[in-house]
Amino acid sequence: VAEKACESRPGQMLCEAAMTPDGLVRVARDASAQRLMLLDLGKLNAPRRLTTGFGSEASPTISPDGRLVGFASNPDGKWEMQVVPVDNAPANAVQLGPLGSDRFATAAWTPAGRLVAKIRTEDQDIYRINLDTSGRAIGAPARLTQDTPDNNWPSISPDGTHVAYTYDYNRAIAVMTADGAAERPLLVVRTRGPINWRSADEVLFRRV
Repeated sequence: VAEKACESRPGQMLCEAAMTPDGLVRVARDASAQRLMLLDLGKLNAPRRLTTGFGSEASPTISPDGRLVGFASNPDGKWEMQVVPVDNAPANAVQLGPLGSDRFATAAWTPAGRLVAKIRTEDQDIYRINLDTSGRAIGAPARLTQDTPDNNWPSISPDGTHVAYTYDYNRAIAVMTADGAAERPLLVVRTRGPINWRSADEVLFRRV
């Protein structure tokens, strides 16, 4: 999950930072321009645009191998999930699915590099998207949630076998296998923000 704290730099306020696993590249949102910026910490270069797109950008999340960045963007006034390769920045982003009016791209990566994200559908479902190394989808997104309404904040277990998530407008928490089977409620509780796995059988959340 991207950090919420902001960092002041000359002429910029950078927020919602996400770091590659090797700690050499950081992606953050320029609070004034509403664009995602890439900082190569190994080369100490000036921040540069992550994409060549239009519209605001927010909520970056980086794949386990550090190659891809998933994020929210609204190039035509409607928020959508997009992905872009880190090495090609600034680059054209690939559109993956609509987010409606929600600027928060609640998404997570499996250890194998598959993106699990909330996509705005009639019931606001969670989908798994298989991606190639350029960020383009391989096949159609696979719908994971079937039985619960208004799903949000997917979180992948450390071993990649399960997905925890909120549903019913963040009023309850459920878990399912990574392929969308065996959905089961865990707890009826109003939450705020993401769920995080503490271990293979424990999750952490913020209670409202």
